[in-house]
Amino acid sequence: MIRDSLTQSRCFPLPKLVEALNLTDCLLYPKAILDSMMHFDKTLKREWRGNWVSVRVTYNQFVPLAVMDLVNSLKIIS
Repeated sequence: MIRDSLTQSRCFPLPKLVEALNLTDCLLYPKAILDSMMHFDKTLKREWRGNWVSVRVTYNQFVPLAVMDLVNSLKIIS
């Protein structure tokens, strides 16, 4: 479903993925992803393995500094 959407329409709503994984209640700032989209990137498609995908994400929301500090402390973003 996600791969099909990414390859056909070039995007997939991040909130839809979070909801499907039943993770909405786990988010500290769920409003930060309301308008977020995962975008197909041809160079990242090489990283697709099994049922995993690699994508670029646009949040279209202000992400509070506290969230960015947390993300940076987890070394998720390099």
